[in-house]
Amino acid sequence: MLANIELKAVLAIIGGFLVHLTLGSVYTFGNMNPYITSYIRHYSSPSTLTYESAVWIQSLAIFGQVTSMYFGGKAYQKIGARWSVLIGSLVMSLGVLTTTLTIKVSFYLMVFTYGVVFGLGLGFVYATPLVIAMKWMPNYKGLASGIVVGGFGLGAFGFNFVQTVYINPQNLSPDTPDPQYPKTKYFSQPAVLDNVPSIFLVLGATYIVMQLIGVMLLFDKPTIENNKTNLVDGVHEGSRTLEADKSVPIYFEQPDSEGDLRPYQILRHRAFYNLWFNFAAIGATVLFVSSLYKTFGQTFIDDDHFLQIVGSIASIANCFGRTFWGYMADVFSYKTIMCTISGILAAFVLTLPATVYGGKAMFLIWIIVTYGTFSACFSLFPKAVTQYFGVTYAAANYGLLFTNQVVVSLLMAAIAAPLAQALGWSWLYIFVGCITTIGLFIAMMFPEKSLKKKEVSDFDYR
Repeated sequence: MLANIELKAVLAIIGGFLVHLTLGSVYTFGNMNPYITSYIRHYSSPSTLTYESAVWIQSLAIFGQVTSMYFGGKAYQKIGARWSVLIGSLVMSLGVLTTTLTIKVSFYLMVFTYGVVFGLGLGFVYATPLVIAMKWMPNYKGLASGIVVGGFGLGAFGFNFVQTVYINPQNLSPDTPDPQYPKTKYFSQPAVLDNVPSIFLVLGATYIVMQLIGVMLLFDKPTIENNKTNLVDGVHEGSRTLEADKSVPIYFEQPDSEGDLRPYQILRHRAFYNLWFNFAAIGATVLFVSSLYKTFGQTFIDDDHFLQIVGSIASIANCFGRTFWGYMADVFSYKTIMCTISGILAAFVLTLPATVYGGKAMFLIWIIVTYGTFSACFSLFPKAVTQYFGVTYAAANYGLLFTNQVVVSLLMAAIAAPLAQALGWSWLYIFVGCITTIGLFIAMMFPEKSLKKKEVSDFDYR
């Protein structure tokens, strides 16, 4: 029963939620893109940088995230939850703080600090709070993961507000048209651009404080019952005695859950590739919408503060969507939920260009629904990995599944600018909507009946 959850479990989930709030600031890139790109065009290099090309920052952050997820899992096994999360958090915050300097030099240095370094820290931390939450709530894994990653989704809510109020308190609008594409405008006002470098000091310092509090609350589950075995020296129940390994902290449980699959073993299963390509299709939508929604909105909405509010409300939808869909994943099958969210997402992305005619209200609704829908994949995929492949190697297996985001992020960043220039905003989003539709058909082909669902009561990592 949920009412029987221990105090340490509650604190651990709160701590994980708080850490994920800072990690979720990666979703503020869509809000920051106009400020960053405009600043670099006027004060740094290259002076021809476009909004679409700036997507490389978020793409390489995702690349860094995927690259370090495996190592974050290994660090959790070797040095414990708190130290591994603390190290990754400091790397991420350091990337943000140093961007104060790199943005003044060039876009390419900024890509390294605000993209690669930020992403490496993010990925190093990402899985551990999820694993801990699901260990404390073995019968509600979907809900547990949904609550923690809900923090990730909510991260942009407060930070979008801080960024916009700090950088553009007068609510000025972009005033310099692109010579080749007059509908696209950039900021040139010193009242806006002069505030851009120092915002990274504000953000980085805030992240560090929140992360330190989160780490202190992050209690790992110390013991496990597996086949009526307690991992305590000299204790034995039933006919089996197990002595804990002194070289490993007690919170790393020793026995494997029978039948759980290692990363190389899941590569033999068709279900893994279905999940991989489905996640890739949804990931393309996440990248395009989250990084370019504000830039697209500026083509027909002359109100920077309103666009910031859109992003903040969307982040609330992202947060509660993760928790809601995580709970639904405990009630309905993965296939049912994924087909539902893929269909909704495809419909709203395909019709997003129509918001040009519907104005502010329609744009707000469409972005909220889109964020609230694509948020589901960050609850569904961790649950699917543990449900169908077991919990023993869940962190490594999820890291392997997440590799699709490397391919998607690099590919989408490479084609974003050429597509936007060749097709225009409307056809760009129709193109992305078609990718999402492909994801729907992939979800419909998920081999659910051929998989034996795992019913394992707890997590185990080696």
